[in-house]
Amino acid sequence: MTHAAVVIDPQRLHDYWPMVRADVAHCAAQDSDETWPEDVYAAVRFQQAWLLYITAADQYAGMAVLTSRRDPFNPRKSKLIVWLCRTHSEGAMEAGLKVVEGMAAVEGHSMVSFHGSRLSFDRWGKKHGFEFDSVALHKQVNNHG
Repeated sequence: MTHAAVVIDPQRLHDYWPMVRADVAHCAAQDSDETWPEDVYAAVRFQQAWLLYITAADQYAGMAVLTSRRDPFNPRKSKLIVWLCRTHSEGAMEAGLKVVEGMAAVEGHSMVSFHGSRLSFDRWGKKHGFEFDSVALHKQVNNHG
């Protein structure tokens, strides 16, 4: 099956949002994140993030939301971050990764990083040359905000 991935023009986000919104909500819930789909929409619409739209045989097959983190003191630490990602077709992640790696090069980033608490990133990432950089454990000790 042929896959393709494109970065969505923020001005046309509303055309793609009905297909993508459920996956954004699913990812946020899986990551126990306080991110709402509306926050993601606003970030992409106002060019604070990119939406990667993945197709298989011209049908929706997944999405990724990316952000950029630049280190002004050490360019080797600048990275393109895959913040949310969900696919529905074998090979869709690989198609998306090709575009993400190309974006990283064009934007001047030295690395691509997947952020999230889902173990599937680890299983998939190792097959494609990714390795753990750090592990964070959190425990909430009060309910004040």
